[in-house]
Amino acid sequence: MIIERVEAIPYRIPMRKPLHFASGAVHHMDNVLLRLITDTGIVGVADVPPRPYT
Repeated sequence: MIIERVEAIPYRIPMRKPLHFASGAVHHMDNVLLRLITDTGIVGVADVPPRPYT
């Protein structure tokens, strides 16, 4: 099996109330939908939250 294609689809979810930290506030959550397609037709999907340090 060989991975033929990788798709990274970023999306943003707005928050109703911001989260406050000592380093600032978070007003939305950034995520990435990751899709892997193989040569045999198998498709894998994952939701990846890229998190900066806080």
